[in-house]
Amino acid sequence: MQRSPYTSPSCKIYFKTGQPFTVPRDLIRMNVELDKTGHSLHDSNVSIQFESSVHVYGAARAYGFSVLVELAKENISRLARKLPALDIIVLAEGGCKFLLDDDLWF
Repeated sequence: MQRSPYTSPSCKIYFKTGQPFTVPRDLIRMNVELDKTGHSLHDSNVSIQFESSVHVYGAARAYGFSVLVELAKENISRLARKLPALDIIVLAEGGCKFLLDDDLWF
């Protein structure tokens, strides 16, 4: 029996303003190709740093490195303010799949 992706635990994605947007993790994990005419990722250091910070956050949470978790959270929040919301969702997809289901911050 297939379950709806909307019933999965959620991730918080942050807009440039810092306002959180909650998205179900299974929806982010889906391999959906975005419409090429309407969506694009910025090819910048900010995108790379954001994606790396998401991966660092997931790894630090998994291994219990609390200081590194806090540093990654600061970086994610800071960098998210510089990116469009859709870019944040797409960039977070790779690291989000490694997060624990009980993660309330992300």
